[in-house]
Amino acid sequence: MKKILNKLSGLMLITAIFSCSEDKLVERPPHFVTADVLYTSAEGFDAGINGLYSLARKERDGLNYTTGFGTIDLAATIFLAGTDNIASGSNTGGLSTIIADWTKNTSSDPNVDKVFLWLYKTVSSANAIISRAEKANINWGTPGTKERIVAEARTMRAWAYRHLTYLWGDVPLMTEEITGNNIMTDVTRDKVAVIRRLMIEDFKYGAENLPWLPAKAGRMTRGVAQTYLAETYLAVGKADSALIWSNKCINEGPYRLVTARYGSGLDKPGVAFMDMFNPAKTNITDGNTEALWVMQWERNVIGGGENLMRHETMMRYPNAKYMARSGFLTATDARGGRGWSRQTTTKKALQLYDASSDVAAKKIDQRGSEFAIRKYYIVTAEDNFTGLTNSGTKKPWALGDTVWVATGIAQSNINNCGDKTKSGAVNYSLLSETAANNNDWPHSLKFSYCDPGFPNTTESHQDQIYMRLAETILIRAEAKGLLGDLQGAADDINLLRDRANAKRVIIANFGSTRTSFLDYILDERSRELLLEEHRRYTLLRMGGKDFFLRRVRDWNKVSKNLADRDTLFAIPQSVIDANLTTKMPQNPGFDGN
Repeated sequence: MKKILNKLSGLMLITAIFSCSEDKLVERPPHFVTADVLYTSAEGFDAGINGLYSLARKERDGLNYTTGFGTIDLAATIFLAGTDNIASGSNTGGLSTIIADWTKNTSSDPNVDKVFLWLYKTVSSANAIISRAEKANINWGTPGTKERIVAEARTMRAWAYRHLTYLWGDVPLMTEEITGNNIMTDVTRDKVAVIRRLMIEDFKYGAENLPWLPAKAGRMTRGVAQTYLAETYLAVGKADSALIWSNKCINEGPYRLVTARYGSGLDKPGVAFMDMFNPAKTNITDGNTEALWVMQWERNVIGGGENLMRHETMMRYPNAKYMARSGFLTATDARGGRGWSRQTTTKKALQLYDASSDVAAKKIDQRGSEFAIRKYYIVTAEDNFTGLTNSGTKKPWALGDTVWVATGIAQSNINNCGDKTKSGAVNYSLLSETAANNNDWPHSLKFSYCDPGFPNTTESHQDQIYMRLAETILIRAEAKGLLGDLQGAADDINLLRDRANAKRVIIANFGSTRTSFLDYILDERSRELLLEEHRRYTLLRMGGKDFFLRRVRDWNKVSKNLADRDTLFAIPQSVIDANLTTKMPQNPGFDGN
């Protein structure tokens, strides 16, 4: 921990400086900045807040760097993959190596160490802003600025502790700014219940003091704090409080579900559900009324950042052995560029979309449609198809032909990619539960946007939706059901079902037990929030053994050797070793236990 605390003290300043807008850097390039200089005005505090958001964006950044490729190893893998709806693809690395084989969940893994340190950097940076905001003689400018600044910092601190407690359980609780006078070598781990009390206080402050709409693009809104607050109340067993705060967000805020297509591209086929994931339509100012928090990235701008969501969630389709020729399909901008696929949607998660559709009644769940899930490619002049025969038409491949994905998994003969009936992307029952092919598999299109002109790079720089109203509605549905209002829960789910043209829910669908109801909520969250929600945390919140272990073992046959201990990650050994004065206990089942 000494190692961590020493590193924390300077981070806030560094991130603040490098996250300032480009024009500020040009107008007043600092030669040397200290916290005492920075935190004397509203402008300085806003620079510190920019640093906090730079840290938050690292969730979708890469943990490591490879010469020639840029950043790799998506940090968000730690809670997205290894769950019931997302497995590790066959191309593993970094955190996905652990997810693929849980015996590698050890205290010595350097990637887990990096996640732990990143989150405590966020806590430390937030603490510095919170404590220094109480100093006298600060020029806050307009009324309410101080409250907004503190609300953003406190909400971000609670956001970081949310990650920490779900990943490691009991962790050190830090609420003071790190200085040279309070470095500790006898840090203790505080109970999750204690930390959640602080999280509730912080989220509540944000829920009352953040603006309804972002102060600047990329900033959190009141709806974010209210949604996290409602979720935390569910975690501590207070469904009545969760209902109150989710209602405030849904009923009092300016947010509305996107139920009709909007913005540019209306002349092209699509569905309303997917419009808000288009980078040109993602922000509230673009017409996205559902957005609570939209993260911002910008290419070739200091502080612009980068993300790997596209790269690690899309298949590496140019390497698929269609027609026994790797490179039959070419990575293009229109196709979202080349993926790497260290995350793969499980067969059972894909089949959920069949369960919510009714073909006879023309109710096809748009969340599982061709506009949301990659099912095929159309042959273009850029593709390498000369001399090959289309198995569907029995003729040479031609421009405009359809290449169906998942044929290499669905059938032993990979030459079936021209035959729709042989595609595992059309008939999910053809997919294997125990294999995941990172080159040839149906995958989500939510983040399938590459930088124009750079289809083969790892990083992307488009703005991405991070939290939206649909998640708040599902939290409210859960709270209603737990309080006995099953019809209210069904009504909330139907708000999302109607938007997606899916079958409506009736009370009988929930079953007769608390477990069956929560399983239904989890199914619906998967349909709606695939790759968006922190899935591991949702499963753990409902119950580590009852939901996380049971559902992952039942749904995810790709990840191997999941043990009871893996409801938590190992405390990094570097942290334990740095706690020189007092021995910090390791989580049960790991080194020395």
